[in-house]
Amino acid sequence: VLTQAAFDMRLNKASLAIRNVMRSPDIIGVEEVESLTTLQAIAAKLNADAGNPNPNYQAFLVEGNDPGGIDVGFLVKSSRVTAVSVTQIGKDATYIDPTNGQPASLNDRPPLLLLANIQAPSGSLFAVTVVVNHLRSLLSLNDPTTGPRVRAKRRAQAEFLANLIQSRQIANSSERIVVLGDFNAFQVNDGYVDTMGTIKGAPATANQVALDSADLVNPDLINLLDVMP
Repeated sequence: VLTQAAFDMRLNKASLAIRNVMRSPDIIGVEEVESLTTLQAIAAKLNADAGNPNPNYQAFLVEGNDPGGIDVGFLVKSSRVTAVSVTQIGKDATYIDPTNGQPASLNDRPPLLLLANIQAPSGSLFAVTVVVNHLRSLLSLNDPTTGPRVRAKRRAQAEFLANLIQSRQIANSSERIVVLGDFNAFQVNDGYVDTMGTIKGAPATANQVALDSADLVNPDLINLLDVMP
């Protein structure tokens, strides 16, 4: 439990980072936020610090399953973006824990899917779909006891997200999909689970990774890190 002074300091740091470093994006995916009330406090601080014009950031967060109480959410600049809907995906999804062969909860921080319309300078609306994620960390990845469970969960989460993406591409091939957040994964295959490759649609082959996945996404997504100089 933070003191008010400590909480206010965190709000100030978040506002400075978002405004001065990130340059106030239209849509921000956030991780490790405790509650909608907390995210609303961040939005209020941003709006107060921005001056004119007011970005009118709106906060969206749905509670998940994380035992530590952290969640994913969105900050949406309503001066330019209209949030059509925000939907939590996969709160009740399960995977098979290889240590006991029993179903277990898959998504501690279930993805949130935002449908939004961005006001383009030309006057037309630009529809976009954004999925924010916070996947299982690499903690205990190589532990002899818990490692198999961690690796299986990481693969199952990557495949769950890849299947979500593909289902939307099949339903609407022209949908503009942005997938972001804390994937807790390297840009490249880590040798245990190729999280980013699986989500992108270019998974590592069985001879390159301990737990391989099928190619579930077509057409592939573009990892923006791959196009940076």
